[in-house]
Amino acid sequence: MKKYLLLIVTVFLLVGCDSSWNDGPYEVYYDAMNDRVLGRNMGDGMFIGRVEGNVIAIGNNAKYISVKNRGKGYEIESYYFINKDKDGMYLNMDEITQGPFNKKHYYKLVAELGLPKLSKEFE
Repeated sequence: MKKYLLLIVTVFLLVGCDSSWNDGPYEVYYDAMNDRVLGRNMGDGMFIGRVEGNVIAIGNNAKYISVKNRGKGYEIESYYFINKDKDGMYLNMDEITQGPFNKKHYYKLVAELGLPKLSKEFE
């Protein structure tokens, strides 16, 4: 019985870490709740969240990652960004992730800060 439980847990964890985009330690993957999230890979299959919800688009450059998400069951889209130079392995999401922003404010920040355009969209 313990073998079967261990097998089920292992498969569950592997499915939860299916990466669909990455930039260094940052990955967009499906978590255990089947939400597409942006996280920072801590190694050994461990991630710390950076943008939760349902990530629908992402872009990156040398300094920043830009993210657009839509909460499950909602039509409202929100925008976020991360300054990779200020991120640290042990920082929590609320210490590094900037946002949520509405579309108008986000595109103002794109122009002011040089945030990357959202170049990858997810279905």
